[in-house]
Amino acid sequence: MKEAKLESLERLLETLLAAGVRVVGPRRDGGRVVYAELDSPADYTADYIAPANSPKEFLFPKSETILEAAYDAAGVKLEDKLDDDYPATVILGVRPCDARGLASLDEVFAGEYADEFYLRRRAATTIVAVSCLRCDADCFCTSTGGGPDDPAGSDLLLTPLKGGYFVEAVTEKGSALLDGHAGLFDDAPQRALRDRAVAGVKSELRADLAETAEAARRFLQNPAAYDDERWERLAYRCLSCGACTFVCPTCHCYDIVDEGKAGASRRKKNWDACQFDHFTLHASGHNPRSRQPLRWRNRFACKFKIYPERWEVPGCVGCGRCIRVCPVGQDITEALAALATAAGKPTG
Repeated sequence: MKEAKLESLERLLETLLAAGVRVVGPRRDGGRVVYAELDSPADYTADYIAPANSPKEFLFPKSETILEAAYDAAGVKLEDKLDDDYPATVILGVRPCDARGLASLDEVFAGEYADEFYLRRRAATTIVAVSCLRCDADCFCTSTGGGPDDPAGSDLLLTPLKGGYFVEAVTEKGSALLDGHAGLFDDAPQRALRDRAVAGVKSELRADLAETAEAARRFLQNPAAYDDERWERLAYRCLSCGACTFVCPTCHCYDIVDEGKAGASRRKKNWDACQFDHFTLHASGHNPRSRQPLRWRNRFACKFKIYPERWEVPGCVGCGRCIRVCPVGQDITEALAALATAAGKPTG
């Protein structure tokens, strides 16, 4: 265990940037805070609960070219765009819920069908998480098995203390970052100080939702849930805008499209969303999820049944972004409560 002074974090940023490392962290963008590339220590802000976006976009970009083709009378030339030298990256200031979301993506993209684009970026990236000392009404990480100081998915975990941070190396990458900048870190104070720092926020988080989420999962396991009338009521406000999926730390659906003109084209991988009306549209014209209640049902089944059963990791980390971003005020926790009631269980 180590301790870093506030000025040490600034010096770490300076050192990394000077070495040509791409550094991503929370940065002010008008009236909001977002994960973005940092150009100097002055860009980093520590005053945030959760950035508006998820850090997944730096490992799994919104859009990327995976293949280019050129063709003329001589034939066709294909160029694979998989890069052997992705830039060394440190994502600093990641909230534990987001780090846990990356751990979930790791299981998806390293599974039966490995995504080398994601995996090579992940190998080049070090995740430095910062424990939460504050939350808002939309945070519910403890209800999904996480916590404000959960180390899952991070390489280093920093917990703010008065005048500095309590530093814990979680992985070999984290230890390597510490060893490479040993002069910036001192021996840590007693761990009890770190535990007291996060005790307050733990008492404020909505842990009562844990039983509700479990009851909802049991409801989704019941075949009768497929045609339950509640889906119509739960989804009636949804606009199918897909905002919830784009800010979610664990959503990973994408489409592959070919773009170009005569003589040249590129194949691109673009984020997609299960809430879009054309997401399951077949070439025949048939759409098995033609109405929004059916798409909402799929989203909940994915988050709370399919994801944990297939990959044994959470499909929802309780970050609350889908609640904050929804233009019509849909609340995933209210839907969980409704499904828990359907299962005959108390909603807390």
